[in-house]
Amino acid sequence: MAIKVVDRRRSNPIALMRERRILLKAQDCPFICPLYAAQQSADQAYFVMEYLSGGSLATLIRMCGRLDISSVRFYTAEIVCGLQFLHRRTIVHRDIKPENIMLDSAGHIRLIDLGLARDCVTPSNKIIGRTGTLQYMAPEVLLGKTYDTAVDWWSLGIVISWMAAGQSPFYYGKGPNFHLGLMQA
Repeated sequence: MAIKVVDRRRSNPIALMRERRILLKAQDCPFICPLYAAQQSADQAYFVMEYLSGGSLATLIRMCGRLDISSVRFYTAEIVCGLQFLHRRTIVHRDIKPENIMLDSAGHIRLIDLGLARDCVTPSNKIIGRTGTLQYMAPEVLLGKTYDTAVDWWSLGIVISWMAAGQSPFYYGKGPNFHLGLMQA
């Protein structure tokens, strides 16, 4: 078991409740890290979850440089299954990236960190808000437009590029102009 500790003084209490609710909605998915228990004290919230001994996909990519095509296909298929599970429940993850994809001891993936996720998202009930990790953000998020679950598929495309090529499909340097280069792609 692993315990995720969140400083309640720095966190929005509504966001903490939303994360707990979303984790409970996703409880039956083998591709999402399960929540076993949740507790809180005056200063901290505790999420008791599965310990994922295989490390993150980001670490695996750093170690290998790029993955062989059968591994890319395998991990992509499992990530797709996890995203489909969330999307069928009107949940958008909003922060799909290699650091938020963990491996269990058998080498199967688990999506983690649903702290930015939103539920009740449908094509007729879209959301707005620039959140997530810049290098994985879909153009509609960067532009401040409304969006739905499609943003997770954009992020998955970036993750697949990392797995297959060992690098992002976009590189425009670092700093404040990164998103401008991405928007021109």
